[in-house]
Amino acid sequence: MKKILGLLLLTSLLAFGANEYKQPNASIFYKTLTLPTLNTSGVITNTSGGTLGTVTKIPIANGGTNSSNTLSNSKVIVSSGGTIGESTTTTTQLSYLDATSSIQTQINGKQATLTLPLTIVNGGTNTGNTLSNNSFIVSSGGTIGEAAPITARRSVWSDANGLPVGSNSLLNNNRVIVSSGGTLAEIAAGTSAQVLTSNGSASAPSWQAGTVALGSATGTLAVAHGGTNSTIALNNNRLVVTSGGTIGELTSNGNSGNILQSNGNAAPTWVTNAPVATNITGTLAVAHGGTNSTITLNNNRIIVSSGGTIGELTSNGISGQVLSSNGNAAPTWIATPSGTIAKSTVYLDTGNGLGGSVSGDTMIRNFTNNTVVGSALTYTARTTTAADFITVVSAGVYAITYDDGDSLGGSIIGISINSSQTSTSVGTITASTRLAASNVIATASYGSSVSAIWYLNANDVIRAHTDGGPDGARDATQFRVVKVSN
Repeated sequence: MKKILGLLLLTSLLAFGANEYKQPNASIFYKTLTLPTLNTSGVITNTSGGTLGTVTKIPIANGGTNSSNTLSNSKVIVSSGGTIGESTTTTTQLSYLDATSSIQTQINGKQATLTLPLTIVNGGTNTGNTLSNNSFIVSSGGTIGEAAPITARRSVWSDANGLPVGSNSLLNNNRVIVSSGGTLAEIAAGTSAQVLTSNGSASAPSWQAGTVALGSATGTLAVAHGGTNSTIALNNNRLVVTSGGTIGELTSNGNSGNILQSNGNAAPTWVTNAPVATNITGTLAVAHGGTNSTITLNNNRIIVSSGGTIGELTSNGISGQVLSSNGNAAPTWIATPSGTIAKSTVYLDTGNGLGGSVSGDTMIRNFTNNTVVGSALTYTARTTTAADFITVVSAGVYAITYDDGDSLGGSIIGISINSSQTSTSVGTITASTRLAASNVIATASYGSSVSAIWYLNANDVIRAHTDGGPDGARDATQFRVVKVSN
């Protein structure tokens, strides 16, 4: 009850400043109480020394501050966190709001004490320069100020520091602006119908007459300007022809195998064939792949040249006949002569060392080139272990010749038959296997020659046999075997 009485009394005194307080719904009146300063225990007492109750913080709702903090002098009272207390405003700051002048007067008075120029972080420009009119405002060197004035009708660009500057020349009307030498400038005015043409990176574009990129052209491009003078759409794989001052296509691709036939001044057409009688005249010369002849060909005849033309023999011949040469005249078919020998030859030339490419046959000559005619003889080229040799297929009489050279001289060359002593000098092999032998004079070109005419049996093997000395490498180094009789 005492606590309630104390709080009600304090609230009443603070709110109304009354000297008396009457408890609601009661007939008891209390006399005036003197409220001394709260003692250290926070206790309010009456004049008779009676204790009204312990008080800690009086809520704001009851007219208190809800704070136990003490107050100093000349501070601004503010609310904060549900309490009422002092702000941190200093005396100097508070003097700006004294009772003798308005806030603006205080600010005006303080302006005189400011340090100039006002820095950018404090909302200033960091410069004492005054401003003119109609200029760009730019930042430069830690200050904010005006760019240099730009003369009317000049283009604007940035200098090396990024500041806006005007071009050096007065601008005209309706000109193209380009960069040039670090500035912006106009190019010369063009004339009507000219087009702007690039001159590469080395110089500014310029107005030039007449040319325009195909991608930007409209209308129909005349033939005189490289066009077709035609608006028709093109198909695929058709021949292009001129017609009525335009360039266009034939109306058809034709069919496979068709040939193109001229129709005079009209457009050519594809036709199935071109009859010789009506479309081809004259005789195609031999030089152009023709026969230079108008004769009609028969079947199965020998084709011969005669008098600058190509034609046939006049006869097919009779079965069993052979073709016989008549010199410069056309050959003729004749009966087969009795005892005819089938032509057969092996011709080797240009010396190519001795023996197999790795070993063996060290005295046998090899050759670079070979020619084999007929079937009575065969030629076997050098292998890793064997040198060149010729084998008889058909028995008969054969003429054999061997030519070779030796740059040092004194070597022996010869012809051997069925010799197993192919790594032994031809001069010392078994005599029955040596068909011929001879010393070689000192030359690597033509040298010496040996030859033999001998009856050879099937499977006989003929070799160009040496003593290991010949070294001729020209085409005059030769080995020839020719069948001359059965």
